[in-house]
Amino acid sequence: MIRWLRKRPSSNDHLVVSWSGHALAYVLARRGGSNGHQVLRSGVERVADDQGPGAPNSGLDALVRKLKTMELDGFQASVMLRPEQYQLLRIRTPAVPPDELRAAARYQVVKMLDTPVDDVTIDVMRVGDGRSRGAGHLAGHLFVVAAKRTVIASILDLSKAMQWTVAVIDIQEMAQRNLQSALALRESRGLSGRANAALVLLDSFHAVLTICADGELFYARRFDLPKDFLASAWEVNEDDSADRFLLEVQRSLDLWDRMWVSLPLDRIWLYAGTRSEALASWLTQELGQTVQSMDIAAEFPEFKAEPVSDEALCLPLLGLMLRTEGRSS
Repeated sequence: MIRWLRKRPSSNDHLVVSWSGHALAYVLARRGGSNGHQVLRSGVERVADDQGPGAPNSGLDALVRKLKTMELDGFQASVMLRPEQYQLLRIRTPAVPPDELRAAARYQVVKMLDTPVDDVTIDVMRVGDGRSRGAGHLAGHLFVVAAKRTVIASILDLSKAMQWTVAVIDIQEMAQRNLQSALALRESRGLSGRANAALVLLDSFHAVLTICADGELFYARRFDLPKDFLASAWEVNEDDSADRFLLEVQRSLDLWDRMWVSLPLDRIWLYAGTRSEALASWLTQELGQTVQSMDIAAEFPEFKAEPVSDEALCLPLLGLMLRTEGRSS
């Protein structure tokens, strides 16, 4: 198509992307309608081994050419960082004015970082709703997000080349918060004195657990999955690897019960691709708590990533579509 004859993107169109490793995932949606957003397209584009964000030879030009042939340039955009692109830490809220929180947090996390502090960008957000709610020593804490400057710079370089107007860069835990809070609101659960959890298996190796209440993130943890976990028969589990994973999940839930006694956990939503129903059934039996498959069809009925293996990369991006300004993130 001749570019000057191409129809300009609608101001109601919103593109959400993530770029990590060799994969750039995207969801393009249009604001409006009874569900708030209509998913137009989604998918994953893969680049060569030395072309990921932050690589010495990023292959940016080749990626930009590919995305432009797909007419993904010129949109309002949001970017979601993947868990491997940042650290999510928790600290006690420094006793400083609000405009000095980031600087104070940077000083506190120096010894907690995997990267020299001068090489990272820091942002902060409160834990939960800022009230104690029976949490004892966890009241008055902050989450600290620390992302490498090279990662942020590469993403911004891509955004500039694609002529995206980037409104926000957010993280997966906050995207999960938005998704599970939407599910809780739809089912009238977790929004009046009860908490809800989401356990999302990102791929065959990693999972992210988030616990929220009243639409805010209170707890987050990442898990390494046992080898071939999604292909396993968990009830057989001859090498005890599934039991070890189960134990770590149970410890997180027990910690929640002890620390947040005034916010009992109502239920757990699970995403594990094509094995979501089977894993939810097994976890319900083993944990003694209701675990159900994360069904987002009511919020995003048109969403369907192809192939199915790409769905795990695209699904969290939908959470940024639900992002509401004026919250803690």
